[in-house]
Amino acid sequence: MQTVKMSLSPQYLTTLQAFQTALVECINASREYAGVPARSSRHFLASMFVTTFCTRATSLSFIVPQSGFVRTTVDLWDYASVASLTRALLEIRLLFYTTCVEQCSDDEIEARLTLLHLNDCANRKALFRDIDDQSPQIAEFEHLASTVRDKLSRNLFFLTLAPKRRKELLKGRDAQFTSSSRK
Repeated sequence: MQTVKMSLSPQYLTTLQAFQTALVECINASREYAGVPARSSRHFLASMFVTTFCTRATSLSFIVPQSGFVRTTVDLWDYASVASLTRALLEIRLLFYTTCVEQCSDDEIEARLTLLHLNDCANRKALFRDIDDQSPQIAEFEHLASTVRDKLSRNLFFLTLAPKRRKELLKGRDAQFTSSSRK
């Protein structure tokens, strides 16, 4: 079988090598700290986000040309998949920063985590509705979302947001907001 390789720019190859080296370091660090009990919800989420990031970055590494992770005889670019995984990496990175790293009040952190939970409930409810609109899980996630909305509605940081913004956020479509989202 003939090997067909693309001529790729030196910048791409350097960037790919740096990305994959950083990924391996991240995976090794994750393995080294596996099993350490989470001291807080932020710590637990950080662990979950790092695992998710490593998994998606590994998937990305498998589909890009001349990856050190897999040997192929033909280099192909699946731009749609690369774009989708890259966006997912950026979203996880943003969630990691806004829920685990950024310094803000305890009330704001609680609001951010509760909003993330509400968004998760809304997405799961929609998933089950798309699979089977008679699924009993739909009512379970609606009940859970209602409980989470009540908790968010009582949060002191959340109450500082403009009423219009609070109304939008309580729909569960947004997974995050930042300190500047008081408008």
